[in-house]
Amino acid sequence: MDKDEVRQQLRSLVGTRKKVRLTRGFPSEPRHNGFVLAVGREWTLLQQFHDFSPEGYTVLRVQDITGVRSGEYERHWERMLAAEGLLDRISVPGDVPLDDIPEILKWLQRRCQNIIVECEDLEEDVEDFYIGQILSVDEEGVCFANFDGLGRWDKAPHAIPFGEITKVQFETPYVETFSRYLEGPCPQTGPCV
Repeated sequence: MDKDEVRQQLRSLVGTRKKVRLTRGFPSEPRHNGFVLAVGREWTLLQQFHDFSPEGYTVLRVQDITGVRSGEYERHWERMLAAEGLLDRISVPGDVPLDDIPEILKWLQRRCQNIIVECEDLEEDVEDFYIGQILSVDEEGVCFANFDGLGRWDKAPHAIPFGEITKVQFETPYVETFSRYLEGPCPQTGPCV
């Protein structure tokens, strides 16, 4: 399935409240379930669901999507989600610019919230996982303040090149909950390393 076919399929699902399963070639997380909210030139916005729980928003590169399924299994899940009152929780978080990653990151920076940036590997179940705040966005990439699994901010910010970013998540239960238990506000300023 080529990128244009994938983009067309995704666009046909925007605004329909039809559940979808997207398949990607990354072994760390090959499938995403949810609702396609918007599609840009290079990226798509998905409101993810895990079983019967909304899991926030995920921005995925269109070029990485190898399969789009929205069939009888998804119709069955839609009936269950509707009966549980969960379809009413599907919402677009604003006018997310999805044509390129710099604009997406600038939009998220203006929201002043913690997010997740992932740089996944096609060959191995390995990824660079960053959780924290965007400090700045320039021509090369994003300067990112990361916190660790103990809720401590890293001593120096990280430079993440645009070309390595495969997925961005925001307003997820993981980010929102972790953010309430950090050791203070983000202390980082200065150049990225």
